[in-house]
Amino acid sequence: MDEVSPTKHFTSKPLLPTKTPRDKAISHYVNALNSPRNVVKTETPECGIQIIDGDGNFASTDTRERPSLKNYILSKPEFLKRGMDYNAVGILGAQSSGKSTLLNYLFNTKFRILNEVMGRSRTTHGVWMALSGKESNIVVFDLEGTDGSAREDDYSFERKTSLFSLSVCSVLMVNLWSHDVGRFQASNMSLLKTVFELNLQLFVKEETPKTLIVFVIRDREADTPFDQIERDIMEDIMRIWDTVIPPEEFINSPINRFFDFQFTSLPHYEHFYENFVEEVNLMKKKFDPKNKDTYFLPQYNKEIPADGLSCFCEQIWETIKDNKDLDLPSQREMLSRYRCTEISNQIYKEFNDSIKGEMKILKKGNIIEDFKKVFTKQIDAALERYKEVTERYMETIVEEIEEQLKKQLCGLVESLFERQAELMEKAIGKRVKGEFTIIRNEYALLYNKKEFNPMKYQKYSQELSRTKAVIERDWRKQFDDSVPKFLAEKTKEKFNSVCKDIGIAYEDSVSKMTEVMKQHFGDYLESTIKPKITPYLEACKKDMWKNIRNVINIQFTNGFNKLEEGFKTCSNMNKDTIEEEIKKSKTDILNSIKELVIKRKIELPYLLERKFNNMFRFDNKGLPRKWEPTDDVDTLYFAARDETEDILDMYCYFRIEESDDQYKFTINYRDGDLPSESIETLPKGADEEKVILNHEERKELIETLNGFFEKGYLIALREKENSEIKYQIPLYLIVLVVFFGFDEFIAILTNPLLFILTLIIGGGVYIGYKLNLGGVAKNYIQYLLSMSLSSTMEYLRTIPFFTPLIDKVWPKDDNNTEETQEEIK
Repeated sequence: MDEVSPTKHFTSKPLLPTKTPRDKAISHYVNALNSPRNVVKTETPECGIQIIDGDGNFASTDTRERPSLKNYILSKPEFLKRGMDYNAVGILGAQSSGKSTLLNYLFNTKFRILNEVMGRSRTTHGVWMALSGKESNIVVFDLEGTDGSAREDDYSFERKTSLFSLSVCSVLMVNLWSHDVGRFQASNMSLLKTVFELNLQLFVKEETPKTLIVFVIRDREADTPFDQIERDIMEDIMRIWDTVIPPEEFINSPINRFFDFQFTSLPHYEHFYENFVEEVNLMKKKFDPKNKDTYFLPQYNKEIPADGLSCFCEQIWETIKDNKDLDLPSQREMLSRYRCTEISNQIYKEFNDSIKGEMKILKKGNIIEDFKKVFTKQIDAALERYKEVTERYMETIVEEIEEQLKKQLCGLVESLFERQAELMEKAIGKRVKGEFTIIRNEYALLYNKKEFNPMKYQKYSQELSRTKAVIERDWRKQFDDSVPKFLAEKTKEKFNSVCKDIGIAYEDSVSKMTEVMKQHFGDYLESTIKPKITPYLEACKKDMWKNIRNVINIQFTNGFNKLEEGFKTCSNMNKDTIEEEIKKSKTDILNSIKELVIKRKIELPYLLERKFNNMFRFDNKGLPRKWEPTDDVDTLYFAARDETEDILDMYCYFRIEESDDQYKFTINYRDGDLPSESIETLPKGADEEKVILNHEERKELIETLNGFFEKGYLIALREKENSEIKYQIPLYLIVLVVFFGFDEFIAILTNPLLFILTLIIGGGVYIGYKLNLGGVAKNYIQYLLSMSLSSTMEYLRTIPFFTPLIDKVWPKDDNNTEETQEEIK
């Protein structure tokens, strides 16, 4: 096939007549190299040193051109401090393929690059190394290009330098031109084969970290899908690996035990320069260890101490130089291997082409019917064809390559089956979710706070069980029709996994239905209990909690029998689990009732004041009490106060159990005027979770109530004193008033105006007396006199002559008026 031009898919501007397209390309390239637009660098580029020259000599001593590797590293104290916290990266690729240019852009190095004006000769000789990054956390190796004319057919040096890079690098980049993909020599596949073999031989005695190989496809073409390029390269790699003869302990080891592979691509450097720079800057992020998508994962780190890197590199290079195990197989074996491999590749390609229709079906998301029958037949035909064509070659090689071909074919079918299984799993998962959701939506309609019947849920429990059985049966049949015989053992786990997922989905649906049923029951029972206990909370009687407990016990006995029946018929719960769920449900309902009591805390001051007034300020008929001299105010006051504080004590604790009645949260005093106080610590045996009013709330409420109690008590004493006055007027005083006021009495009777005025004033006084308003009138008169006197004194105080005198007999008292007003109120 003709070689594809690198500029085939790009459009060039018209060229000057005096320059050829080649000349202009060279000019553009040189200008790009010398242009300041190349890369914006935040620090001085690192030139690095040549650690292995073109003759294979290691930089173990200083020369006039460069220091030794040891001294170079010692001059980088920031690198020495890193210990093993750094990463190494190298690059492989053909000569003059832009490896050094790529490294310079990625790592801010200054490796020597190609100048086409001087010819396409070798620019990198041997191996160069530089430290990159602000903290010198990346070691960069620039390797001499492969397939160069300078070394002609001598491949041993490039193999050794490649193997050297594998031994020290966490990440190894392989620089490929896109048009070289698929070419065994041009794409360095022959070199990779040698690298794989020697890698196993050199490190067979120790467990070494894996190496990440990153293929960088240069000058990508627009009409070639990158996914296809990636697949082609991986197919080449897997074919190479299948031909590698590993040591005995690694016979069955897959390639990913030793290597991981990733792929990326870049546009043409000259024709799409700005796109190239932009994508290289994106690629830089992959080489940032702090990036979550970094190439520098811990499993790739070779864990070589920074201060021992120079010694390690020198020793490993000497080991590679002295390696004697690079001889090729015998000619006959080589011919057999080559031809069998070629035939195997051809048959594999034909097989791959023959199943493209099935691949398209799977790619579109459709399932292949009779997958097992279709692909088993094709694999058998391909292996039979291979035997016919290779019967003249070495039997051992034929059998070996046949086994490899069978693995490849089965691997390809296995990859297709993975997609088939993925689609089947997705379809069955969608079906499970859809059918279970339909059932869930149906039983959700049963929710009704006014009614609860567990038997209605039993119907949907049976429907869930039937649906699960049908889906499992269909899944088994579909799986058996799709799994080839050679995948039977491998796919058992997948089959069991899906069956497990179906079971999990079923158990989840049953659990959700049980939860809905339990929530339905809880809401139903709460809506039944709360209206029945609310009147007891409002009544504030001593038997409040007893009545509440009676209501709850009755409803619990009747209700939880239904819930237990629902658990038994609608779920697979055992006896202990059912008891546990019922216990949780009871706790939830009791907590909801407790919340109802807690919400009434804001009404508690009003309820307690009303309770005190009903007992102290009102009589048995509900009328305001008229205090007589013979009434025992103290006894009634303490009785009302004790009763009120008992109500407060009931609200302090959630007394849902009969044993809770024993706990006391307030202390009543009878000596002097000491106020009641709340107990600071919980009574012994009390549950803190049941406390409704904490100590601070109780204390604040009691202080408020004490003020209210004392005001009521003082008012009662004053009314009692007023009522005693009318019984204390002497009889002789009445006779003297009548005797000396007789003339005035006759004058009033004979004067109509005075008589009417006397009747009005007397009637008012009588009504006030009957209504016990004497104290109010007295206070009001005192208030008027006090205000008048205060106003007069304040006016006289403004006159300088009277100010000293007024200050002596009438000192300022801003609270005097306020206290009088408060007394009147």
